[in-house]
Amino acid sequence: MPRTSETLIEQSKYYDAEAQRAKAVIDAEFDYLAGPKGMLDNPFLTELQEVMAGADLEEKLERLRKLEGDYKEDSWEFNRRIKQILARSTDEAAREILNRRYHERYQVWLALNALIIAVKQQAEAARVARDLLKFARAFGEAGD
Repeated sequence: MPRTSETLIEQSKYYDAEAQRAKAVIDAEFDYLAGPKGMLDNPFLTELQEVMAGADLEEKLERLRKLEGDYKEDSWEFNRRIKQILARSTDEAAREILNRRYHERYQVWLALNALIIAVKQQAEAARVARDLLKFARAFGEAGD
């Protein structure tokens, strides 16, 4: 029968892997947001880059939530203006461009939400892995 500390170490490895998977999602979502279909022309990108450069996951999560709220408010105003223009416009090409831009902003908002969820998952998995290693050390020192 495996020792308790060995079992805890194995479980911590699982959560480390979960944190790495979440990090891969974070990287993919950030690449999307910083890419040509994301926020490239958006002032929110600078703030997003600053947030993602931070090391503390809890602070990063808090700042991402604020950024997401700010982006949502900005998008609501942007979308309200687009809907007004679409309602008055008879130019089909202009309507198509505005409609596409409306949907692009929505996709960015979804990507921001996915980024927030992934950071939250990474922070939680990293915390659980650290806690399991602490318990493993305690059990190891106590002789299981």
